[in-house]
Amino acid sequence: MRNILLIAALASLAACSAAKPTEAPTEKPKTPDEAMAGTYEYSGPDGKKMMSVLDINHTYTDTTSGVVSETGTWALTDGKVCFTSSAAGASAQCYTMSGSQKDGNLTATPDKGDPLKLDKVS
Repeated sequence: MRNILLIAALASLAACSAAKPTEAPTEKPKTPDEAMAGTYEYSGPDGKKMMSVLDINHTYTDTTSGVVSETGTWALTDGKVCFTSSAAGASAQCYTMSGSQKDGNLTATPDKGDPLKLDKVS
């Protein structure tokens, strides 16, 4: 009987001192700029496949069918994403973004013009 009690007591102590599972480190939340940076695909007004790459350093490159069509800078301003082309005399074009950054399905609605359906691919 003593052996059973001793074994039960040792088992209880071992269970109490068992190592706690370590928690996986939580991912640091992205800043709005980090969340917006990435590569987006969409179809242009003429149906051609286009891609915009927004770098975290606030520059962007647009390509149409794999050829660079525009470069410039981007910024988050008053809840919109604004693009300013590097072309001489260009003014900012701003878009209101809606949809989910998590699943990558977004809509960019310009201040003037038709909305664009975007797929965030990276």
